[in-house]
Formats: sequence, structure tokens, C-alpha cells
Amino acid sequence: MEEKLKNLCIKTDEENVNLADCLGKYTKPKLGSIAEVYGKKIPSSARKQEMVETVRDTVKSDIIRYFDNEGKDLSAEVNKIIVEGGEKIKTDDYERLKALIDRGFMFVRADGEDAVAFVPSDCGAIFDTGRLNRDKSEREQRIFAGDPVHKEADPDRTDLENAVIIYAAALAHMYGIYNLRIIKDVWDVNHKKKITPDECRTLIEKAGDSDGFYRRDNYIIDASLESADDYCNILERIMPSDSYFYPDVNEVNRYRDGAVIEKTPHYWYLRNFIARMLGMAVPVTDDDEKLDGIMEKLAFSARCDNNINEVMSILTGEGVSISDPVEQDRFAQLYTGFLYGQRLWACKGFKPEDMPPSKMAVRNFKLPPHINPKSEITPGRNEECPCGSGKKYKKCCGRSIG
Repeated sequence: MEEKLKNLCIKTDEENVNLADCLGKYTKPKLGSIAEVYGKKIPSSARKQEMVETVRDTVKSDIIRYFDNEGKDLSAEVNKIIVEGGEKIKTDDYERLKALIDRGFMFVRADGEDAVAFVPSDCGAIFDTGRLNRDKSEREQRIFAGDPVHKEADPDRTDLENAVIIYAAALAHMYGIYNLRIIKDVWDVNHKKKITPDECRTLIEKAGDSDGFYRRDNYIIDASLESADDYCNILERIMPSDSYFYPDVNEVNRYRDGAVIEKTPHYWYLRNFIARMLGMAVPVTDDDEKLDGIMEKLAFSARCDNNINEVMSILTGEGVSISDPVEQDRFAQLYTGFLYGQRLWACKGFKPEDMPPSKMAVRNFKLPPHINPKSEITPGRNEECPCGSGKKYKKCCGRSIG
């Protein structure tokens, strides 16, 4: 390996390594030089961790703009490097990619005697988002051939047709959108009598919109995803390499009539927090039309993988104002915990809390970086309730959770 490249290499061989980890391998002067590329001056007295965080946020905020403008000619090459997980380079290649390395978007690591250029996983995810947005006008044509098929359900069904349609509906509510062949896979896991893909296709022919889903080509789509933008957004967030969550019969029956909001402890913390923001006396243990409607919208937003700003706009639209930074931070913590306990479409029906950290690191859950979404809030009976009411847990959310 050429000496020039050897000096550039950072020590990492992890998969899905993120930007902060990569920047942490650099010296403070190197971090300062990257910041200067963006016109930022970081005092040399700043702690290294502060410098890493400043440079990380700056790089992430500039990726889409850069590749839409001066970096446009490198876009195809960068996409290839992301897809392949890295690319061997020589000194001549470095000169071509120097702008990306200087901007802290691309890094170099050693692989034996070779130097490999690679893009951190979270940077790659942002790049992909920008690329997909640029292709948005053409994405329907790339993914689908036919139009969505909406129709009335045929009530004249056999027991087998009814059973398979229930599976199709339950999976639509768990996955949002999926290839109909998955119905066969899940059915076969739960039944001794297996069905073929052609049988599966035929058995759901009598389904209609009232069953909770509709079709487009070989895709089954949840009825709540009404526009092409809605379900294309879900498809583009799904990692093709991930496996689907295959529910058992009990879980199929839970989801047959619609998506289920899992009533985890964080659900109750979040519900009572919102009640408090609405000026209601907490805990609210009974049904409340407005409060339950907001929770439904937040659950749908979680399933759609909306970012925190989109989630906050839902609250604003419902008359929930959170201006206090402390309360905003509390909401983000509670919403994150709530989200991680739900079956999400971007996770192919898995709950984020059940997925390995390496998988979650490249997701589009744009939530505050200082929050640990897997942290479990387990207050003592006489401790202050996590919803922020100021009451003891046993006299607040503890009454709902039991």
C-alpha cells in the first residue's frame, strides 16, 4: 500500500460503522481541518468529543446539498461504493475522491495490503434518501407496472379463502406493503397443509378494500396507505437484506382487523404526558376520544417512520403545544420508547427493541442522538412518574400499567 494512503487509514473493520465512530479516529487538528472546509472554526481548546459532534452534524446536514450540486458527478460512483460496502483504491483514486475525504463523508481503512474507501452507514442512509428523492418522479414506474386494484369484497368465500385473506390483511397491517409471496411463507410456517404461490394468488382474489388491504401488481398494501407516495416511502425505507417477522396464529388474529398499538409502559407514560400538555388531570385511565385519537396518529406516524419534526407537527395540529425545552426532551424520550415497542413497517413487522443495534444504526428514525431508545424506564412505586406529572408513580401511570 502506498505510504500516502497508509497515513490516511483509520483503524476500523466493523460493519455499519457510523460517522461519529469514524471521526473519533481522527486527531483534533484533522477534525479542525474538516470543519474549515465547511467554513467553521472550532477553537483548539474544545474537547475532542465536542469537535466530533460538531463535525458530524455539519457533515450530515450537507450531504444531500453537496451531491445535488458540486458533487453531482461523483454521485454514481459513491452509490456504487455504498452498495458494495467499500472499494479498493490507489493513490490516483485518492486524488479523485479527495474532496469527499476532506469533507468527512468518505474514509479509508486498511484491508490487508489494500486501502479501501468506504462511506459510514448513517452517511450512506442520508445519501440514499437524497438519491431517492431525486428519483421520486420516476419511482412508481421503476417499482410498479400496473395500477392499484381497488374493489368490493366478494362475500361468497370458502373457509380456506377466508383464512388466507385474514393472513393477507394481518400481514398488511404489520408490514404496510409487501410481496404477496410472503403470505405463502407465513401460512406454511403455521400450517401442516402448505399452499403454492399460485394458490395463494387465487385464494385472495375475492378480497376487497373492506378487508383492510388492496393490491398493486404483486404487492399487498395496507388500506391506510392511500397514495403511491405513502407506500413508496415505506418501500424505500425497508432494508432488502432484512428478514420479515413471521407471526404465529395468535398474532395473526390480533392484527387481522388492523394495526395494533402495543400498550407498553411507554405508551401510558406518553399518553399521560400528552394529557398533561392538554391541561387534563392525570392519570387518565378511562377512554378519551381526543387523547386516544392523538395516540392513534402517533402510532401511525411511528409505523410510517416519520422523523421527530413530523411527529411534533402532529401534536401542533392537535393543539398540543410543547415550548419548554425540558418537556420537549421528555416527549422525545417517551415517544422513542413508545416507538421502539411497536411493530414498524420499516422493520418488516419487527419491533425495533427486538432488532440488533447494527440494524437500527442505519434506519431513518431521526431521533435525538443523546437518547438511548432501548433504555427501560422502571420507576419505583414511590418515585416520580416518568410522564412528568410530579406525582408518585403508584398514583399516576402505575395505576394504568398495574
